[in-house]
Amino acid sequence: MIIKFKSRKRIHSSKQACRYILTEDGKLKNPFAAPALFQNIKRLDIDTIHKDFLENHKFSKQRKNGIALCHEILAIHDKDTPHVTNDMLQDLMEKYIELRGLKDTAVLIAKAHIHEDHKHIHVLFGSNHYESVTTYRMTRKEMLKLLRDFESYQIEKYPQLTNSIVHLNKERPHQRDLAKEDRSRRKEAEFQMRTRMKGVKSNKDHASLIIGEIFIADSPRELERKIIEHSELQVYKYRSRLAGIVFKNRKYRWKTLGISQEQIQRLECIEIRLTELGKVKQFSKSRRRNRG
Repeated sequence: MIIKFKSRKRIHSSKQACRYILTEDGKLKNPFAAPALFQNIKRLDIDTIHKDFLENHKFSKQRKNGIALCHEILAIHDKDTPHVTNDMLQDLMEKYIELRGLKDTAVLIAKAHIHEDHKHIHVLFGSNHYESVTTYRMTRKEMLKLLRDFESYQIEKYPQLTNSIVHLNKERPHQRDLAKEDRSRRKEAEFQMRTRMKGVKSNKDHASLIIGEIFIADSPRELERKIIEHSELQVYKYRSRLAGIVFKNRKYRWKTLGISQEQIQRLECIEIRLTELGKVKQFSKSRRRNRG
């Protein structure tokens, strides 16, 4: 079943939208005859039914370029139209409204347009719940679930509509976790190197030993000074923050060297505290000087 999602940003277009869905520009002689469905509608009159949408829109949160009306179309494949009955259209309409989360909560009209060569269902509803600011927005994940759940119901209840299966026939895209693949590749490379060089320390092992010896410091500034003074190390910074070291022309982050984030934060806290104490001492010295 192909479902088309349309929207209107002007609530005052509701009169034209209602007239089209209920009469299809005059082609449907009885606009309120089944298959049709109405929710939270107080006026069953072509010229005034749109006022229910206008009144409910007053409860919505006004946004620039916000959506006022949602217009969704359920299209059945032309080859399946000989198998479609009015009762089937009514049932599909009600099931879609239930799965879409519109049942009893939306100001809504739904109507089937029936012709010899094509049959489809139009659903028009306000963008906000009945007398509420809550909207009917969907994430892409929620939309895909809706499409597949609806077609699953269609297959179970009406297996004769074989040509109208669209979304379940599409293969779900397999999303690659490139970061995870890269981590796995690095771990495998390191494992293979360790296997080849049993008993021989790698550059990473040497860097870890060196940083373990000099990491005892009172602040990131002191740690940076120790790194600069070491003949084999260089400072590695990221966005102006000390992020690790450079050893033999290769960058190593703290996490790679076995230094936890808690250890880094502890150093930063010590530095902040020392800075605050320095300001207090400076302030006290200034007060004593002024008194003298």
